[in-house]
Amino acid sequence: MTPDHPHTTQLALFGTARPRPGRAGDEETAPVAEAGHGFPDGALEPGETLSPTGFVGGAGWRLVTVEGYVYRVRRCGWSGSDDLWEAGHGEDTYWWNGDLEDRALSALLGRIRCDAQTRARFADVWARYGDCTGEVDWSADEKRTEVEAGVMLVSRFGVAGLLVEARWGWDHARGGDMDGSTPETWERRQVDHALYTRSWCAWSSGLTSLSKRPFEVLAVVTEAEDEKPTCATSAPFVGKCSRKRSGEFFRVAVSGPNGERGEIVTCGRCLAGWMLDGERRHGRTALDVVGRLAGGDPSPKLCKLNWQQWCDRASELAGQMLADALSAGQVAPWPAADMVEQLLAEACEMGDERAKRAARATVREKQPGAGKKVQDAAAAAAVEERADRAALVAGAFALDAASYAEICAHTDAATAVEAAKAGEWSKAEEAAGQASEHAVEALDAAEAADQAGVFVAEAREWADKANEHARAACEAIVTAREAADAGPVTTLQVPAGSEAADSDEAEAAPKYPRTVDGWEVRAGDYDVNEQPQEYGGKLRPEVVPGAWVIQDFHEQQTAHRVVDLFKNGNWMVRAVAHEGTERESWLCESIDRVKVVTDAELADAKRSAFRLQWGQWRGRTYKGIATQHRGKYAACCMCEDCMGLEIYRGGRRIGWCTTLDAALALWVWHITGEEGPAPAADAPRPEFIPGSVVPLDRVPVASREGLQAAERVVS
Repeated sequence: MTPDHPHTTQLALFGTARPRPGRAGDEETAPVAEAGHGFPDGALEPGETLSPTGFVGGAGWRLVTVEGYVYRVRRCGWSGSDDLWEAGHGEDTYWWNGDLEDRALSALLGRIRCDAQTRARFADVWARYGDCTGEVDWSADEKRTEVEAGVMLVSRFGVAGLLVEARWGWDHARGGDMDGSTPETWERRQVDHALYTRSWCAWSSGLTSLSKRPFEVLAVVTEAEDEKPTCATSAPFVGKCSRKRSGEFFRVAVSGPNGERGEIVTCGRCLAGWMLDGERRHGRTALDVVGRLAGGDPSPKLCKLNWQQWCDRASELAGQMLADALSAGQVAPWPAADMVEQLLAEACEMGDERAKRAARATVREKQPGAGKKVQDAAAAAAVEERADRAALVAGAFALDAASYAEICAHTDAATAVEAAKAGEWSKAEEAAGQASEHAVEALDAAEAADQAGVFVAEAREWADKANEHARAACEAIVTAREAADAGPVTTLQVPAGSEAADSDEAEAAPKYPRTVDGWEVRAGDYDVNEQPQEYGGKLRPEVVPGAWVIQDFHEQQTAHRVVDLFKNGNWMVRAVAHEGTERESWLCESIDRVKVVTDAELADAKRSAFRLQWGQWRGRTYKGIATQHRGKYAACCMCEDCMGLEIYRGGRRIGWCTTLDAALALWVWHITGEEGPAPAADAPRPEFIPGSVVPLDRVPVASREGLQAAERVVS
């Protein structure tokens, strides 16, 4: 769609001018000085109304646009400046994010008007074409029909959706009041709003029934046929299926609800999920236990796909086995059982090797000076304990099933407790019943582990926890009913081991105490661990309340102070940043995914963060304080194509630099056309750029000093 299309011209989706629709408002514009109480004069346009109001954290204004949509506007109290503003939709409490230049009042009002215009546009399109969406005739091929310029009707797998083009790309119209709301980067087109991406979102609900219908693998999609095939069954966002991540691609025959036939292209990763799902034990798949059997992720020698996790190895193995079966002339191959057997065997072998290394390391630690024979004997004993592969696999499945059942019992019990507090008795009893069912499942899994003779103590620990959750649910409902005086209390069978049995005769305690007719669990009441290192296991002695941590991702720059630690299947960290301010944010993350940082590291990272500017080009640098790139520098380009992403030196790897000067040189090389080889990781600082670099903690200024030499080079 071209920028001069009548709809987009009227709605100012591409140009800078904003012609107003001719629809008159129901009320006159309120005098700004009187209604705004400090709102700048002349900022509003005819038809817009403004009224003062209060919000959590300060006062502001309620702005109603010509289209009748309500927005909240106020000055940024955290900035200390009267020239910075923030806004949000009137229906929620969220305030839009943005850079400093986006918080000028003129820029903020421009976004509000664009947001209102696109919402009105989406509402108008839905009123005219919304009845064309929903269930349609089933087809495996995607169908796109342009009903008018900038409006597309897409359908696949019996589901039709409506797409509308906006300034930032295509978006999905569903008939809601918030359809057409501007995203954070609303001024430029985005990858997540490409036509295929939004089309997939429109018809993806039709994929849920594919795995329940019979289908067959027909052939391998070779690179000669399609170098970059698109997997119809996976989301086209970050981490989407590709040959590097998902292995082989296949052409698959699928069928509709009434016997319709069609073909789609899918990858080994998606097929692996369906194949493993058909071979469950205790409700769990092989992919849930291979990490426990192997003692960690697979080695790069075993898995050639990117990321080297067990799901990647399963994808690779599925692709290899299906391709081999097709090459052998087998019709509709589906080697699910063989794939599970191979995956478990590889995990056990890798676990044996890691058990050997762990045994040798233990001997060296406890017996300094021990010779090779002693270490070899310990390694042989460790492997001997794992010799019964069938029992080892059975115990791993049972342990995983017990831990998963405990998590489900905890969640259902929490729901029951909250419902009981609110007096929703039917909901509470239903959730508590589900918690009890999960507790029984955990007990059954513990018995299976006991029969296998492997992971017995761990499985029983999970079963005991699930049992306590269900028992606590029963007591919570009874207590809540008595407190609310809600009439006669439902008579409940007393759980075993509660010392409240009606009979005077002591019953023999069962091997695993069981609950009945299920009840609920405590809702998120986690205890603060003052000294977590005492618990051992996966806890880390440096992660304690009061420590500053950051997520272990290279782009993270915000540190959070640890408030407490709790266990929810895995040890979790709860931390806060900007505590007590309007910018307060909370982090709840696994303890394995955080790094402890010091004040010196944070201060150094802030000093190394610069905002770059040269004519129309914008960029920034930052210093990594997490992952293996800790202490290295990266440069980002803020142009329309790069969207603020890091600059690559070649291929798909970020161009990390050992010095800040090298990061500046990499940015200059990028904006001048990337001619010639990229600057090295320790390249010197370019001489013609110093006038355009200012610290991030200052307001960016438009300066062309020091850039004239560079402009002459480019011209």
